[in-house]
Amino acid sequence: ENSGMTIDTIRSSVGMGPSLNQAIDEDSSNLVPRRIFAKMKIETGQLPFFKRVWVARHVLDETSPLLTHKTRHQVKKNRGFWPEKLNSYEAVRKSIRFQQIIVSLSGTSNVNAANVYAQKVYDFVDINVGYQFANVLFRNDDGSLNVDMEVINDILEQNGGGAEPFLDRTESGVASERV
Repeated sequence: ENSGMTIDTIRSSVGMGPSLNQAIDEDSSNLVPRRIFAKMKIETGQLPFFKRVWVARHVLDETSPLLTHKTRHQVKKNRGFWPEKLNSYEAVRKSIRFQQIIVSLSGTSNVNAANVYAQKVYDFVDINVGYQFANVLFRNDDGSLNVDMEVINDILEQNGGGAEPFLDRTESGVASERV
C-alpha cells in the first residue's frame, strides 16, 4: 500500500530521522550510502612530468569538499586561514568528513607512447593527521639522483609536532595505541 510517505518521512516516524547521506538501491530497495562525487582542487609544486617524483596536495580551505560545512564556514570567516581553535589533530580529524577519496592518474609512457593508468582508493582511516611524506630522493656515489622505493609510503611527523598517535589493530579487532 502506498500511503504517499517518503522514506525520510517513514524514518522520521520511527525515530530514525531523515538521512541525507543515504539512498535507496534500485535493485534491492535497501538503504545504501549515497555516493557524492566532487572534484578536489590539487596543487603541485612543479609540472606534472614524472621524471622522478611528483607530489600533489589538497589544501583544506573554505572550498574543500573534504571539510564539514561548519569547518568551511569557520575557515571562510577567518579570512581563508585555518582557525587556531581547530589546530590539533583531534579537531582536524573531526573537521574532515568523507568516506573515500579515489585518486585516478592517467598519462602517456615516454618509453613506448602507450596510455598508462593508475587508481588508488583512500578510506577515512588511511588519513594520518600531522604527518608528511618522507623524502624519497637520494644521491648515489656518482652524484646521480635516484628514488628510494623502500620508503615511498613512509611518513614522518610534521615540523612543529602535534601529530595524532598511530593505532594498531590487534587480532581481536580492538584498536590500541602504538608506543
